[in-house]
Amino acid sequence: MAKRPGITPKQIQVIHMMVFEGMNITDIVKKLGMSNRTVYNWFENKTFLHEYNKQLDKYQSSLSSMALKKIAELSQSEREAIALKAAQDIMDRNGRAPVKKQEISTPDIDIKIEPSSKD
Repeated sequence: MAKRPGITPKQIQVIHMMVFEGMNITDIVKKLGMSNRTVYNWFENKTFLHEYNKQLDKYQSSLSSMALKKIAELSQSEREAIALKAAQDIMDRNGRAPVKKQEISTPDIDIKIEPSSKD
């Protein structure tokens, strides 16, 4: 594991086990022969917490990239229902979801707008 200033190799190992392997603190300390208190104390250390958050962001970013790639693949599906659902998800994520219903009210006028169905 790469050495980082202000953080020990054991701390890097714990971060990796939590973020990339999905292990909880109880399982980690059992596996490494440490106490829970030690790991909880590390979370009070700004350097450790910064590194933890940095690795968590990196992991979540990689998952997001994989998810978007999968959605893009699904939008090209030969099964129309799957392609439509993927396309809707892409539109929703980009803030371009179709409006299902709008209600506009003023003291004198009530207006309800619903999209017409094209069946």
